[in-house]
Amino acid sequence: MKWMMILLVGLLACSAVSNFYSLIELNDIIAQQNAELQRLESEYTAVKEVFDQAEKIKQHIEKHSSASEEMQRDISYAIIFEAKRNNIDPELITALATVESNFNPSAIGGVGERGIVQIRKATFQEHGQGDFTEWRDTLRLAFDIFGISKSDLAMKGWHWPPTMQDRAGGRVRLSGFLGGMRLE
Repeated sequence: MKWMMILLVGLLACSAVSNFYSLIELNDIIAQQNAELQRLESEYTAVKEVFDQAEKIKQHIEKHSSASEEMQRDISYAIIFEAKRNNIDPELITALATVESNFNPSAIGGVGERGIVQIRKATFQEHGQGDFTEWRDTLRLAFDIFGISKSDLAMKGWHWPPTMQDRAGGRVRLSGFLGGMRLE
C-alpha cells in the first residue's frame, strides 16, 4: 500500500511538472500570437493610411477631371504606388497633374508633352522606360525625376509657362508654384 501511495504521488508530481511545462509552452504560443497580432495591426494601419490617402487623391481628381471613376481610381493608386516607391509626397505630383492636364491621361501639350504630368518626349527618351504614350510610364518618370533630385532642377523636364521661369537662369520656382496648392 505504501508503494502505491509513493507511485501515486510520483505520478501526480510528473503530471504537475508536465502541466507546468505545458503552461510554459502555452505562454510561449500566446506571446508569439500577440507578436503576430501586433504585426498585423501595424500592417492594417499602414494599408488603411494608403487607402485613405488614395481616396483623398481620388476625390481631388473627381473635382478636377472628367475621367471615369475607374480611371480616377487607377490614377490615384498609381500616384500612391509611385510615391511610396520613391518616398515622395503624393500631393506634389497630384498638384502637378492638376495643373498640367487635369488628370487627362491622353493629354498632349503644345510641344508634344504627354500624360497626366506632361513629360516631353526628349526627356522621356533620355530618362524614361516603357511607352511614351502610356500615362503610367510618364508618371513613373515624373516620380523618378523627383526622386533623383528634389531641387528646382528636377522640374526641367516639363514645359512651364513663362511666368514660372526665373528670367536670370531659366529655373522653375517650385515653392512659388506649388506652395499654395492643397488637396481638398
